[in-house]
Amino acid sequence: MRVIPGGDGGTAEQDATLEAGPARHCSEAASWIYLLTFTWVEEPVLGMSPGVSRADVVRFEPDKKTLTPLGELNCPGAQGPSSMAVDRSGHAWVYYQATDAIFRVNLDDLSCAATEYDGEKTNFGKMGMAFVADSQDAPDETLYIAGRVGTTDTGKLATLDTDTFEIDMRGEFDNFGELTGNGIGEVWAFRANMPPRELYELDKSNADILRTFSAAEIDTETSSGASGYAFAFWGGSYYLFYRSVQKHQADDTTTSGIWKLDPDTGEIEEVVEESGHTIVGAGVSTCAPVRVL
Repeated sequence: MRVIPGGDGGTAEQDATLEAGPARHCSEAASWIYLLTFTWVEEPVLGMSPGVSRADVVRFEPDKKTLTPLGELNCPGAQGPSSMAVDRSGHAWVYYQATDAIFRVNLDDLSCAATEYDGEKTNFGKMGMAFVADSQDAPDETLYIAGRVGTTDTGKLATLDTDTFEIDMRGEFDNFGELTGNGIGEVWAFRANMPPRELYELDKSNADILRTFSAAEIDTETSSGASGYAFAFWGGSYYLFYRSVQKHQADDTTTSGIWKLDPDTGEIEEVVEESGHTIVGAGVSTCAPVRVL
């Protein structure tokens, strides 16, 4: 098996371990999918306490189907881990919903730095996020974010400048979802909270839906919602991380499963039945491989 990395990463002769790694502009850590997990340290008490949550980072290597816990995030004052993106330098950008804050995390040691993102000022609300190459094989990338329009389920797409933290709105699309990007300049959304569970490719300029894939197979219960979900592009396929509310209510020891969607055929296969984690975010850089041969 051979891997063709995204961006400036190496050559097609490198094997699937990516030991040679993506070349300039890419850190070694930027080759894999990183998962954001959620655990209650103290359960919330209605009307009394919002609870205390814990966030951890797990590295997922799709070619080996291995999950490696990297440790706990200790971002000061942060609560409610919700979404994550990974840049080409090997840093994760983690959004905490409860405190409406974004932190920049070094994936080598999980050191955490607050950013100047001001959720109260932007009033963007809960977001999904992903870095996307500016064009195919470009070394430059942009952070895209997605949120809900008011209290509706309509999605909104924007970019977030990681220097000024200014938001540039691009457009609206049916059904809010989490985001992933890739090294060929595409941005995708994954709607999983309620049926129909689908993946959409979005036009980066105006959020028009360009392509759609069904993800109904991951949960056939039409009345079930998601108890944590995320997705990421790697090696030409989409990896879906999902646990249903119904499954969790029936057995609270269950964890997120992992599925792989092949965009050439639209077929979905289960990769990992029980990941051992409640996955609420997934980040992959534009250095990750765009094709596996």
